[in-house]
Order: sequence, then structure tokens, then C-alpha cells
Amino acid sequence: MMQKQYLFQQAQQISVKIKELRQRLHQYPELAYREILTSQLVSQRLEALGIAHEKKTKIAKTGVVGIIQGNAGDGPQVIVALRADMDALQKTEKKQCPYASKISGCMHACGHDGHTAILLGVAEILAQLRDRFSGTIKLIFQPGEEGGAGGWAMVQEGVLQQPDVNWIFALHGWPNLPCGSIGIREGTMMVAASSFVIEIIGRSAHAASPHYSVDPVVAAAAIITALQNIRSRLTPPTQSNVISITIVESGNRPLDAGLPGSYQVLSNQSNVIPEMVRLSGTSRALTEENQSWQLEQIQRISEHIAQAFGARVDFRVTENYPPTINDPQATQIIAAVGEELLGKDNVHWLPQPSMGGEDFSYYLRDNVRGSYFRLGLFQEGCECPCLHSDCFDFNDSALIPGMVMMAGLALKVVQAKFD
Repeated sequence: MMQKQYLFQQAQQISVKIKELRQRLHQYPELAYREILTSQLVSQRLEALGIAHEKKTKIAKTGVVGIIQGNAGDGPQVIVALRADMDALQKTEKKQCPYASKISGCMHACGHDGHTAILLGVAEILAQLRDRFSGTIKLIFQPGEEGGAGGWAMVQEGVLQQPDVNWIFALHGWPNLPCGSIGIREGTMMVAASSFVIEIIGRSAHAASPHYSVDPVVAAAAIITALQNIRSRLTPPTQSNVISITIVESGNRPLDAGLPGSYQVLSNQSNVIPEMVRLSGTSRALTEENQSWQLEQIQRISEHIAQAFGARVDFRVTENYPPTINDPQATQIIAAVGEELLGKDNVHWLPQPSMGGEDFSYYLRDNVRGSYFRLGLFQEGCECPCLHSDCFDFNDSALIPGMVMMAGLALKVVQAKFD
């Protein structure tokens, strides 16, 4: 039986099971490093398939890694890894469906439930093919992609070692691509992404006597507006970057206040000018060099504006993802497998990177060749809002092409024989 026919047949046979699994994960989402039930479910599935696995508990806390060792014996000893992220977002789901989130204030708004379900389906398909290859396939179920740098934590814990990984691949559901297709790109796929905190410290006073205060609210408003000039006036028009302030908090600091962003702002009243305003946001740039420059400008402008108002600024970068840079050879493998399994018309070469960040970038360092691709979710009649929307839902019709692609990539790299 030809590989394409076999993979689609196997994916079709388990599709109902994997769809139910995906919807179960959607009902019980868990935030970064709290994916306890999710990792237990993953472990139970791998155990039932006879796949050796371990939990990464030292740093990554809830990560799971499965190992499928080929039994052919006479082929290349290549080690390929496939990665899926497991965590959800802190949002309230608004979509009405039978499997809507049962966890208050938490939902799978980025499709990680689909990614995890796909990789568990791939595990089931590959577990039956050990006799067709001689290498090793690692299945990486990662926590904390949404702002938790779980990729870094897994790498620090040695997920790419013992045995050392040669190739690694990952996918991400994409609402703007047709279901049954993939999007690929060599080089920069996702940009450098940093989270930062600006705390403007002034002096509190009665709201009826603003002249006794150093008003951090007015200073914060000026800073928010001025930061957009970095993009419009300090950055070359041909260079892509983003600066977004996403959280504004005001109030007073506790006596034992720690690092900026590390403590809870004490609530204030409408008739009190607060002591401080905290601005939280994100900075995005194509390269680490541009990102460093941009963060320097954010800090410089914030400090100077605050000083003009008589206030001061505490600035801190709380997270710093490097850009996700796809290896050209690994990307060509995705292209070849995609054309073979999905058809040439369903392999889309993307003209530009996304301004989103992705901690898959950490796996692509240290001499590991890898690539990250988009899996199409769009389908007529199937509502699929943008990622991170409170109405987002992974399209279950994408589960089969997702399983076929990920299994096909692993089998291609380990040179499985289907003669």
C-alpha cells in the first residue's frame, strides 16, 4: 500500500476518536504550567499505545515526551521530533456549542487543543509502523506556549537530547488558510516577541486638588501616544514592527513592592489621583537586534516623558521570545511531503512572516534543523474567527490533514519503507 493511501486510511479510521478527544480538551482548558489533566490524558493515551514516555517535571512541570523507536534495524538512525503545545488562554468563551469550555475564564482560543489531539493521533498511527523504520521519533507535548516560554523550559530540561534530535517540526492552525492546505516559509516565520511593563510612579492626592499630586495617569496617556511614534517616525517604513499597550492599571503600590509587574496594584477610588500607573504591552520585530533597539526606545521615551511630568519610570522586560527562523532544508521537506500528501495546489508559500511570536523558536537553535508550518482551518460554513478570539474554535475537519502531514514528515525523515 502506498504511504499516502495508508496515512489517510489510518487517519480516517481514528478521526472520530481524535475529534472526541479534541472536544474533550476544549471543554477542560488549562493555563500555562497548569496543564495537569491535559498531561495526564496525554500520558494515558501514550501508555495505552505502548509508547515509552516521561513527564518533564523539573522545569517544564507538565510537559510529556513520548519516544517511538524504530525496529527495522538496518536503516539510518535519524532522530526526528514533532511538537504540540497544550496550554489555553485566560479568556471567557462566548461561542455556544456542546463542548464549550467548562472552566470559568479559560478557553482554547488558539487551537492548542487541536494541536495536542493531532499529535496524539499521529502517535497512534506511528506506533503501528515501528517495523518500517530504524530511527527514533520523539513526540513533544509542551506546556506554556502562551507567554510561558515552555519551549525554552523543555529545551533546558534536555528534550532535544538523549538521543540528540536532528530534525523537528510543528504546526499551528491558521484561520486564513483553506482547510486541507498548509502555509510554509523559509527563514523568518514568526517574529521576536517581548512583553514589557512600564510603571509610572507619581504622587497621590485628592482628585479635587490635582496640583498637590504628580499625576501618573496624565503621564501614562502621553507615553501611550508617544510610543506609536517609534513605528511611524523612528523606524524605516520598510521595516515591520509592532508596539501595543494591552493592559492599563492604576492605584497604589504595596509597601513590599518588588520588581515592576511582579506585584498586585492596590485598588484606588475615583476621587483619588493614584500613586502609580502600570502599562503592560508587547513589542514585536523581525530580528533580535531590532527588538533590542525597540525596547531601548520604549524605555527611553517613557522615562523622558515621565520626567517631564515630575514622575519616574520603572521599566522591565518580562519575556523575550526570539524569532522563529525556519531552516530552508526542513521547509523543503515540508513542501515535498505536502505536495505528495495534500497536492501541490494545497501548499502555499507565504510571502511574509506573521508578527506573532512563538516559543518553537527555542527548539531551532543548537544545530537542530526544523520548520514550523501553518495548517489551514478555513472552510465555508464553518465559523473560524481569528486566533485569540473569544469565539475561536479549532475546525475538526483539519484534524485528518494535520495528522497525515505530521506523520508523513516523521516517516519521510526516518526514511520509512512502504514498498
